[in-house]
Amino acid sequence: MTVTFYFTRHGETQFNVENRVQGWCDSPLTSKGVYDAYRLGQGLVSLDFIGACTSDAGRAQETLSLALEARENERVRRGLVVPQRPVRVEYWPGQAEAWRPSAPDFKRDGYPALPLDAPEAEPSAEPSVPVRCDERLREWCFGDLEGESARRLRNRMFDLFGDDIPREEQNERLNEIADHVHAPDSSGRAEPFAAIEERIESFLRDCGESVEQRGGGNVLVVTHALFIRTLVFMYARERVSTPPKIQNASLTILTWDDGVISVETVGDTAHLECAPFGEGRPHPGRPQESQFDRAAAEAVHRTYTIWCISVTQP
Repeated sequence: MTVTFYFTRHGETQFNVENRVQGWCDSPLTSKGVYDAYRLGQGLVSLDFIGACTSDAGRAQETLSLALEARENERVRRGLVVPQRPVRVEYWPGQAEAWRPSAPDFKRDGYPALPLDAPEAEPSAEPSVPVRCDERLREWCFGDLEGESARRLRNRMFDLFGDDIPREEQNERLNEIADHVHAPDSSGRAEPFAAIEERIESFLRDCGESVEQRGGGNVLVVTHALFIRTLVFMYARERVSTPPKIQNASLTILTWDDGVISVETVGDTAHLECAPFGEGRPHPGRPQESQFDRAAAEAVHRTYTIWCISVTQP
């Protein structure tokens, strides 16, 4: 049975605005990031998900929480079936403690899996989307460049290429860039491209096989720009620069069918501008007014306590 992955990049963050390198380090969502996460959730209202997965970065977890909340609110507004169980994020052991706070030791039982202590839903109620937090969905690690100005990263690429190459060419040479960031890294954390490929393949295999055994379905995955770009590089290299940039809260859709992976859509943002995703899409018509305005986004943003991971030497 076919498994369809809806990969999305987290909402805009403070480091995005400040143009700082953000891989395994973290920063909070901006008001725009909160707004886009809500638009993402509204755009997914007509789709059913067998599960959702998120990177262990705070910006990805918050994006997923906001998107699922917005999706539920939109279902309430439309009089659709409403989930009866709360959404919770599960962690699994083995996370790198230097990069995020310690978390409860949840058992990794199936993938994705329901919270271990979640109450059974009433037979007539739709369960909340089961959520799994997975470190394999992290962004590239930039090692000693984490949290620094993006200029330092550009300088390192200049050392590799001898020039400031356009984004399209960067996308076509991701493997060279990752290995060049890894080689001189003084922190020992930056990954070679082969390691990034390995964790992407591992995630797709584990999640794809598990969901396939359950009869297939849709899986929402919140991750990061270069993670998504690497997916396209691996499975549809001819489309690696279409579009040149993976926007915040955009959708990249992959299908898994008995281990065969196909890239269907890359960096789609129509759900942020037009009618909710799944209702006669693509919908080139007039953009609709959001039910969640920017003032509300700022109010929601203030209610969240966001942790920011500091980059430390090992």
